[in-house]
Amino acid sequence: MKNLVQQKAAQESQKQQVSEQRAAIMENLCTTEARARLSRISMVKPEQSEKVENLIISMAQSGQLQGKIDENKMKQLLEQVGGGGEAAPAKISFARKNYGDDDSDEEYDL
Repeated sequence: MKNLVQQKAAQESQKQQVSEQRAAIMENLCTTEARARLSRISMVKPEQSEKVENLIISMAQSGQLQGKIDENKMKQLLEQVGGGGEAAPAKISFARKNYGDDDSDEEYDL
């Protein structure tokens, strides 16, 4: 049982280290505005934020980045990873039931 607790603690420690390394890498690769945008996205869509981070890191490793990523480039990457921007708004329709001759309100004193 003690061994299991130690393993979980080690995994948590490793996750924390990876998270800190990713943050340091992103700090070197992105401007402050771009990082702020990505952090706001991560609150709503953490999976999309992680995909963009992975894309940025892989682009940096392969030498595809020239300079830091600014906010406009971050928008482009978010659109690329997110599938082309925002989805169409949901359409809401109401189905009202008709009960016989409900058109008149003569029966009710309103």
